[in-house]
This record gives sequence, structure tokens and C-alpha cells, in this order.
Amino acid sequence: MLFDNMPRDGGHLFLDSDLAAKITIEGSVARLFIKRFVGSNELINGRLRYCLWIEDEQLAKVEVVATYKLAGLNRTRMEKLFHKLFAAARLDITINDRFGHPVQPQEWFLVPVFVIDEVVQRIKDGTITGDAYDRKTATLVKAG
Repeated sequence: MLFDNMPRDGGHLFLDSDLAAKITIEGSVARLFIKRFVGSNELINGRLRYCLWIEDEQLAKVEVVATYKLAGLNRTRMEKLFHKLFAAARLDITINDRFGHPVQPQEWFLVPVFVIDEVVQRIKDGTITGDAYDRKTATLVKAG
């Protein structure tokens, strides 16, 4: 057994206490998927960290939580905006496609729904310029 349940996601699925609390406040369903992570560093140094953990049998509980409709926008520009805006939240993982070939998804981001709600509203009103997503605070900040 080389890896067992060793995290191999680049650390992007780990949450500090503040972010875990912020995410679980949004709804009770999120609490099912946020678990305390205890590795040797956490155990020895008393560090509190949490992780996103979804068991196979829990996949049925995952549901669409929001749908957005934006009209009159260039899809290519929109996709580039999302990639730039959420770059810090892109999951750094490799999975196998349906043919067994390793791929790195480019459109998988770990972002709370309330941030997406804000982004959609700011796209609608045209104020989404020069921003970036900050993973530590789970908020939009001015880039740079």
C-alpha cells in the first residue's frame, strides 16, 4: 500500500478553521463533506485543519445548488474570466478519463456558492474588473 488515503491534491482541498466554518454556515449539507483532518503535523503541533471528503455512497446527496442565466455574453470571454478570477481555487488533481488516460481538469474550482453569487451579480452590473478570488478568506479581492 503506497498511498492509501494520502492526499494527492496539492493541498487545495484543505481548509483552515475559519474557511471550514464559513463554508458550513452556508448550509447543513456542506457539513456532511467537511471533515477534520489529522495528520502527523496536525497531531504533533495541535494544528486544526479540515478537508473536503466525499464518500462514494454520499454522491447521491450532492445536488445542484444554484443555476445562473446570463445572456448576451461571449462564452469564450466568460470562460477566460472564470479561469483568471478563480485561478487560486482550481483543483490541482489528475484523474483518469473514461478511457483510463490521466487528465487534469481545467474547469474544476472549489469556490463557495456565495462567492459565485457575488461574481454573477458583478458580471451583470459590470463591476467585475481587476478582481481575484482569495482562497484564505473565501472572498473576492483586488488583484495585484
